[in-house]
Amino acid sequence: VDLGHNENWDFVGNSGNIYYWIGGTGDWGEFTNWSYTSGGPPLTEECTPKENNTVIFDDESFMNYNDTVTLEVPNAFCNDMRWIHTTGDYKPTFISGDTNLLFVYGSIELHDSLDYQYNGFIHFDEFLGTANGPDTIYSKGNVFRNDLIMQGIGDEIVLDDTMRTLADPDVRYAHIILEHGTFDLNEQTIDIAGLLSIYKNQRAIDISNSLLYFREPESKVWRVDATNFELDATNSTMYVEALKGVILTLSGDEPLEYHNIILNKPGDSVVNVYNTTKYNNILANASDNVVTSVFTDENGNTGQGDFIANNIFFNGRNNLLW
Repeated sequence: VDLGHNENWDFVGNSGNIYYWIGGTGDWGEFTNWSYTSGGPPLTEECTPKENNTVIFDDESFMNYNDTVTLEVPNAFCNDMRWIHTTGDYKPTFISGDTNLLFVYGSIELHDSLDYQYNGFIHFDEFLGTANGPDTIYSKGNVFRNDLIMQGIGDEIVLDDTMRTLADPDVRYAHIILEHGTFDLNEQTIDIAGLLSIYKNQRAIDISNSLLYFREPESKVWRVDATNFELDATNSTMYVEALKGVILTLSGDEPLEYHNIILNKPGDSVVNVYNTTKYNNILANASDNVVTSVFTDENGNTGQGDFIANNIFFNGRNNLLW
């Protein structure tokens, strides 16, 4: 599959056919578990899905109520991934190890009757030079158990419902990482460990009319580099629900404008540096909360910025504004 920037190469095209899961319990990397038709015969080409193949799990995919699909290969690929089996008839398990990678070039639709135990990373990517519409994530109550990396140049990813990622100190904290493209919350809620976008590539996030909950303690739960970064935060509210969680805005030529930020745990802070950042309301509801434009990084380097806030409310003790 030609993903772009490949001069003077001839590619033998992949068919782009839909791949249907068949046979019930099995491994992603075994070609006999895939068919070109729902409930059809195994592939004769001995192929597994590639970047332009949509994969579908439907009623003809399973033989038992709790069949298991294991993604065991180091790197797996698909265009769209859709779980569309009938609720009540089947509750399959989708599982992997901690280091497996799934590269998705389209949309993800999970199922409310799915035991989602996929523990690997998901990379959202994009075919260069294509004019595809926005890709969507429809999680249907499932919790993403590892990082979601949005790396497609020019890609746009839109939420179809509430998104949650794992925030379990005994397992891991799963983040959203935006490297390229646009992430549109579509007025949905996210409840995640944290969101990171510390690159200088062209990026955009639309969190307008959305609620954002951040859960990873003692971390920068929102860390963005404002260079080449667009933010629409109209009527949004960020809740820091992590002990010593930090909302951090770095660099940037144009001010980012946040709406409401609520600090609910001791030691939570709002920080910006090397820029001017604007806030509507900041509510500090716990002790030792900090709002500042001075920041010292991991290497001991200190930087400073400016901020403008319509209102800052300190409702706890030992809070600091500087």
